[in-house]
Amino acid sequence: MAASKVKQDMPPPGGYGPVDYKRNLPKRGLSGYSMLAIGVGVMCFGYWRLFKWNRERRRLQIEELEARIALLPLLQAEQDRRWERMSSTQTAGWPPSQRSCLTFDPGKSLYTSALASCGTCSRPQSNRVTTVHLGYYTNTACKCSILK
Repeated sequence: MAASKVKQDMPPPGGYGPVDYKRNLPKRGLSGYSMLAIGVGVMCFGYWRLFKWNRERRRLQIEELEARIALLPLLQAEQDRRWERMSSTQTAGWPPSQRSCLTFDPGKSLYTSALASCGTCSRPQSNRVTTVHLGYYTNTACKCSILK
């Protein structure tokens, strides 16, 4: 086997030139301080708009509240008319003597089984304190006189 002559790759005479390994990127965008300044400026503008809108919204709420207060007598008059119309249709079938009685309720019985009041107040007798003495129930004073 005969050895073949292979041409070997060799550097050029005098060697290769120096390799530039330093970072050489072009400057892009804003600096950090300028971005911080822009961010603070945008925040200040946003807060200014927020406070301005809150003042406007508060003014609108006060205006709406004043309008409601101004309309309150009219709304109350409408409610009174509605209530009067409803109560007059309810009492239309009642006898005239019962129409003037505010305590009369047509659905309830005319007879009451309420206990008598204690005399010192208008509360019913069931308001009395009941005590047991020697096996007998004894009514003592009304709760209202005990509280005095």
